[in-house]
Amino acid sequence: MKNYKAEYEHLVRLNKVLENRIPETLAGLTKLQRHHSMNGDLPAKTKELVALGIAVTSQCEGSAITHLYDALKVGASRAEIEEVLTVAVMMGGSPALIMAGITLEALDQYEAENSPAHLFGPSDAVDSWGWS
Repeated sequence: MKNYKAEYEHLVRLNKVLENRIPETLAGLTKLQRHHSMNGDLPAKTKELVALGIAVTSQCEGSAITHLYDALKVGASRAEIEEVLTVAVMMGGSPALIMAGITLEALDQYEAENSPAHLFGPSDAVDSWGWS
């Protein structure tokens, strides 16, 4: 079984490397990510749940792990996450079903290990990538 917390931390480290190697690109992406992860007409939690559903439908494991973490960080419940996964499977079919299973396995690990995601309360901005 994959350790999703370690995988998440690995993705954060990779983004730090990219930030040093292609700083202009990462600066632009960071600005975009921060702007769209703040409360607006849609709350940050809703935006993260939408991003999670898109990641699952797109079959991007790194994005699914990251947006799962971010959704938990802004207060998403297991029930909300599971509902998003059902919509993603409806839209993405069998390939999304595989990614939904991976996402649920990551959620189970985060909950079992009392991951740092559960130590944060809801916030206006999500910066899980560790970008400066």
